[in-house]
Amino acid sequence: NTKTVQETPLKENPEDTNLKFRYDLLSANHEHLKKLLIQYSSLLSQERNMNEKLEGIIRGLEDDIKFIHSLLKNSLIENGKLYNFNIELKPPRDKPTGDDR
Repeated sequence: NTKTVQETPLKENPEDTNLKFRYDLLSANHEHLKKLLIQYSSLLSQERNMNEKLEGIIRGLEDDIKFIHSLLKNSLIENGKLYNFNIELKPPRDKPTGDDR
């Protein structure tokens, strides 16, 4: 005499189903937020790198502007040619020739 135990399907509690749905939704949102946070962090890092590059470019441009300004202070550009009026005319120095006459 063997008795077979018949499995009775568990009745799903609608409240459990609702909780599981909400849990799954929260988990999906959590994963999505983690991905967004990683993307945001990456973008911040890229922005920082770009800012550093831009600051370097700006410093270089400022140096170029100072250099050009110093050239233009005592110069005149005419037809694309640079004429510098800041040339000091110095008398030629007596060069020692080794000839003492």
